Amino acid sequence: MAFFQASINPLLVLHIAELLPASARATGVGIWQTSQQVGGVCANLFAASTLRIEGWRAIFSRSGLLVALAGLPVFWLLANKQK
Repeated sequence: MAFFQASINPLLVLHIAELLPASARATGVGIWQTSQQVGGVCANLFAASTLRIEGWRAIFSRSGLLVALAGLPVFWLLANKQK
């Protein structure tokens, strides 16, 4: 997974930098990079607590449900922004 993240991350940073004006570029890229680190810590805490309470198989179903629930508002916000 680290290989794919290392290959896609520079492209995403470049895309974010192109979308933002020069005055907000550093803030946008900083938020993106920080959110990846915070997400990694939160994912490890979530997986460890799920493993302890429900077992290793529940990690996959719970993380998939969490991603789906988090993806719905993002999809809604992006769909409304394009209108």
